[in-house]
Amino acid sequence: MKILQVIHGFPPYNVGGSEGYTYYLSQELSKRHKVFVFHCIIDLEMKEYAVIHDALGNLEIFKINNTFRLYNSFEETYKNDAIA
Repeated sequence: MKILQVIHGFPPYNVGGSEGYTYYLSQELSKRHKVFVFHCIIDLEMKEYAVIHDALGNLEIFKINNTFRLYNSFEETYKNDAIA
């Protein structure tokens, strides 16, 4: 089975509770399934909304650079046509 985990941050960029939980859950699931993780990074040097494909062990990682600097309203932080 293919599984996609979507989270706001992920190690090594973020190491909070939900990030750690998602990391360990993804590692465990990857023993029997193909696991992908999609998360945000904030890099002011990188192009806005650039997507980076990477790997971390058995996990395929997709990172999107979202610095929030182009938003004009709070609504744009969760309803963003460029990311959709």
